[in-house]
Amino acid sequence: MKVTIISGRGDKERKETVEVSEKASVMDLKKLYKKHVSVHRKMLKFQGRRDPKAVALDDTKSLASYGVVDGCELSYKDL
Repeated sequence: MKVTIISGRGDKERKETVEVSEKASVMDLKKLYKKHVSVHRKMLKFQGRRDPKAVALDDTKSLASYGVVDGCELSYKDL
């Protein structure tokens, strides 16, 4: 599946599409995105259709457990 990761805000907002397995964990995605940045410095958030507030994703859980499917957008922050 392909997910879009959004980093930055306003004029500096960037979108990058990453392809991952449908069974991928959050850690798997972190390892694929921005390989030069340590996984410990990466935070990903997802706002589902039912949740009004974005939640930080736990590395040990699968993307599917959060409802992430093909075409979803996640926000990224370098800690």
